[in-house]
Amino acid sequence: MTLITGTKLGPYEILSPLGAGGMGEVYRANDFLDNAIKSIGCYLDQFNVQKLVLYLLFQKLRIRLFHPV
Repeated sequence: MTLITGTKLGPYEILSPLGAGGMGEVYRANDFLDNAIKSIGCYLDQFNVQKLVLYLLFQKLRIRLFHPV
C-alpha cells in the first residue's frame, strides 16, 4: 500500500515516505488534531500471521527497551 504525499488518513496528512521493510512502509505525517509531526506505519497488502507475530514481539521488546521495569 503505497501512499502519495498529500493523502489524508483520518486526522493525518502524509508528508513524505520514511522507509520500507518486510512488513510495510512508514511515512512522515502531520497530525491536524495536535499540529504535530508523527510517523504512520502501513502494512503490506500481503501481510500474514507470521509477520504479525514477529511485529508484536518486536513491539514488546521495544517497550522494554524504552520503559524498563
